[in-house]
Amino acid sequence: MLSFVLVQLGCIVFAFLWFALAVGAIKALQGIGAMAGFMAVLIAFYAVLTVLLARVMTRRLYRRYL
Repeated sequence: MLSFVLVQLGCIVFAFLWFALAVGAIKALQGIGAMAGFMAVLIAFYAVLTVLLARVMTRRLYRRYL
């Protein structure tokens, strides 16, 4: 339970940071295609980050049970 909460909090923090990055990218990127590509990369990175954070927190918190 604790690892789930910590992973979710970590992902929320990263989501806010990515939102700030996306707002800056909107000004730099001209066109829908460039923005769609940028968002696709962020979504893929978010999925990988979520899995990695879950694995790290699970191993750290439940190492003695594994």
